[in-house]
Amino acid sequence: MGNAVDFKEIKRKNERGMSNNEFFDNSKKVLIDSKTVVIVALSEEGIITTYRTSDSQLEALGMIDVAKDQLLNDMEL
Repeated sequence: MGNAVDFKEIKRKNERGMSNNEFFDNSKKVLIDSKTVVIVALSEEGIITTYRTSDSQLEALGMIDVAKDQLLNDMEL
């Protein structure tokens, strides 16, 4: 099982320039001190899961809207 995980991480790094582990290691510095964190994940099986640290659904939705706007702005560049 370890080899399959290693292969997936290497493949992700080659495709995106960063593995999931590297992404979380880099993001952890900022996320640890954040008031609210929202994470959306897409599994290999196509299942989308959302995780959040806030009890406020409205705050989480607002953050997702901001993230969408930021991504759209990045696409325009």
